[in-house]
Amino acid sequence: MMVQQAKIRGLNLYTVIVLGALISIPLFVMLSGILVRFGMGWAIIFAAVGDFAAATLLGLVDLKSGVELAIITVFVYIGIRVAPLISRLI
Repeated sequence: MMVQQAKIRGLNLYTVIVLGALISIPLFVMLSGILVRFGMGWAIIFAAVGDFAAATLLGLVDLKSGVELAIITVFVYIGIRVAPLISRLI
């Protein structure tokens, strides 16, 4: 998908990848800190906001993608909460 978006927008794919990596490394460190200090719920919210920001930077934000992101975020949160309960039953 990244290749197609880069072609459509006339961007250099390698530049997008390098800039994305440079931006994502500090965000990953921040995500780890949020997870340790505030817990899983806030970490998931931070990750969802980061996904939305990335989609905005690429110009891919619309109602459909926003709803998809919200649904994915809810299912990830539910999965994280339910997984320990299921593992106890096994």
